[in-house]
Amino acid sequence: MIDAPPAAVPSTGGRADRACAACPHDRDAHDAIGTRFCSATSARGLHRGCVCVGVALASGQRDR
Repeated sequence: MIDAPPAAVPSTGGRADRACAACPHDRDAHDAIGTRFCSATSARGLHRGCVCVGVALASGQRDR
């Protein structure tokens, strides 16, 4: 089972709870590969490019 990347901010019921901690996209914009890539990136504290195909940018996480 593939876990979604952790939220960048604790859930407040708004857009912030959908933000990815590893890339500038919302978690719901991730495909299976993007979800796995961002989960590994966050878990290991890596700084690397984005492989997401989503176009919805998360609020507050631009130009990463």
